[in-house]
Amino acid sequence: MQYAFMTFSTPQLTLPQCLTLASTLGYDAIEPRIDSDHAHGIQVQTPASQRAELRRQLDDAPVRVGCLATSVRFADPQIARDFGVDHARRSIDLAGDLGVPCLRIFGGVAGEGLSEAQAFDRVADALSAIADDAAQRDVTLCVETHDQWSDPARMARLMSRLDHPAVAVTWDFLHPQRHGFGSPAESFAILKPWIRHAHFHDALIDGDQLTLMPIGEGEVDHRIAIELLLDANYDGCFSGEWTRPRSKPAEQYLADDLAVLRRYETECSTTKANP
Repeated sequence: MQYAFMTFSTPQLTLPQCLTLASTLGYDAIEPRIDSDHAHGIQVQTPASQRAELRRQLDDAPVRVGCLATSVRFADPQIARDFGVDHARRSIDLAGDLGVPCLRIFGGVAGEGLSEAQAFDRVADALSAIADDAAQRDVTLCVETHDQWSDPARMARLMSRLDHPAVAVTWDFLHPQRHGFGSPAESFAILKPWIRHAHFHDALIDGDQLTLMPIGEGEVDHRIAIELLLDANYDGCFSGEWTRPRSKPAEQYLADDLAVLRRYETECSTTKANP
């Protein structure tokens, strides 16, 4: 399994510092969050000369960038004006210039006055408009199971409608569970053909309220998620996304979470070898 963390955990660190921390802690990759003014310096407005230097740093690093996490979303026209198709194309070029294989995007919440069917069509049409652009840059657009796209069946309909090799899924298995769309095993069974990126975070779930917890202390079964990904020969990143403050320094909780995940992976591998 290839483990990564999103830079919401380390927004103050430069790219070399992020890469060094990931390597020191034993991670395989990082997932820079763009559109959020993090100190790593990877942004759609980064000029070509700086991109060349960033690419050199990445090529020389002991860990990789598995995905760029964007704010792109299409369903709401108000948001799409700033973070829609045009921004997606610029993000695709950024990922292509840096040699990053995946771009995390959102479908987004339906805009005011739009029906669910109209929102679905907006997202499908937008993805259709940029899918070939992504393919030409060797970038895969990975739509996250988030907000109104947490329903695995709805996401599967979107993937089937597009049927494009450059459009896939970021499987964040917390959100289908919290919104009542099934366990990690149930969402995985539906989305398995399209999963190219995955997010993990644990939480206590109380309706729409989440209390993020260390891995293994919340209500989300990460052991089964790892087992499912291993059985599927998943070769993408399993990336931790923390968007809220924690009581420990990032270096400590990133290390703690990785230790639990690697223990789960060892236990799954041992069970598979000795059924």
